Amino acid sequence: MRVRVLLCAAALGTTAALAGAVPEAEAAHHSLSFSFVHTKVTANTRPQLTVRSHGYGKKIVFHLQRQMGTRHVYQNIATLHVKNGLVTAPKVPMGKYRYRIVARKGKRVFAVSAARSLTSFGRVSFATLLGGGHPTRTTTVGGHTFNYVEMPNLQSYMYDDTGTPVWQMTHSTCRALHLDVAVGTDGGDRTDALTLAQATRDPQRVDLPTGEISSANFTMVPGQSWSLAISGDYYMYLNGYGECFNDSAVTFSQG
Repeated sequence: MRVRVLLCAAALGTTAALAGAVPEAEAAHHSLSFSFVHTKVTANTRPQLTVRSHGYGKKIVFHLQRQMGTRHVYQNIATLHVKNGLVTAPKVPMGKYRYRIVARKGKRVFAVSAARSLTSFGRVSFATLLGGGHPTRTTTVGGHTFNYVEMPNLQSYMYDDTGTPVWQMTHSTCRALHLDVAVGTDGGDRTDALTLAQATRDPQRVDLPTGEISSANFTMVPGQSWSLAISGDYYMYLNGYGECFNDSAVTFSQG
């Protein structure tokens, strides 16, 4: 009787210590990993990942988990029906997340994969990037109505034709900046330009015709400071958005 009691106590102790995990000797015959097809995606799209596993039978269930909340707690977001191959995950909101796969049989954990990071970029309006407080206004350029959120006050920015920085971001999480630009003709018949500069990239310059509405698109390195300079005409109207993974991690200053 005493032997049976000791054996039962030992079994209970082992279960508590492993918290439902499989013994190391058994786990050595299994493998589980995955990778994202693209580690940077557009917000509210469904990321794809490639699952690789070995040694799991039909009764083993794979759960895809993502960190959530301010405590970054892993939560199940999908049950995977593919143990080897391409999987499409649920839509992901804007942000930077860690994912993992857990293999279970009932409540028993057989394996947990290494975690992988995914960055999801969403639209952040140019008005937000400028720090807020920029209502939408309307002007007419080239016979077309144009909605804009910013028209530089060039005298207060010490503007000149050499391209003095007008806006400077000391930090942002954006990978791209897309601007719609309307350039008036009152300042003279010449070519205007916007130039974006960052620490680890050559300056990107986009020439803009006067008297027209056109676009200026820039690629960016998330996390780095950047500046946007204007050269040319005095009358420029801007609107647009950035592709960022956080709409609050922006520090803005005016030149």
